[in-house]
Parts: sequence; C-alpha cells; structure tokens
Amino acid sequence: MRKCPVGRTKVSEGRKISNLRDVTINDLALLNPKMDDTIYRRLRHVVTENARVKDMVSAFTRMTKNLSASSSTLLTIVYGRL
Repeated sequence: MRKCPVGRTKVSEGRKISNLRDVTINDLALLNPKMDDTIYRRLRHVVTENARVKDMVSAFTRMTKNLSASSSTLLTIVYGRL
C-alpha cells in the first residue's frame, strides 16, 4: 500500500480532490491512460469498494426508515397510539 499516495497524487492532479473517497469511477476512467496499470488497478479497487460501502449505507438508511415507519404503524394498529 505504499503506492497509494502515488495514486492519490495522480488522481488529484488538476482537481480539487483531497481524499480517494471523493473519486468516482468516471474520474478514474479519465485518468487511466495517464497512469501505471498497477496503480490504476489498485485505485479502481479502492474506488469501487468505496462505492459499495456508500450503496450499503444508503440501503441500511432506507431499511431503517422503513422499519421505523412499519413499527409506528403497527403500534397504532395494535395499541391505538404511538
């Protein structure tokens, strides 16, 4: 992982990117011809993993809201109150 700073530097050239979590796969695709293949593959892994985490956070957030609404409805039906 010593090459990660090199990759972050390559990605942030000419852009205001302070962290790899701010990089999208589209950003990375534009830089592919300009960087070493190994660094590109490692950065692609980081970027896609970050996207998966963001997707899971969104899914859990939606699920929590749905469960909360369902619980409120159930309490209203069963007990006539919240």
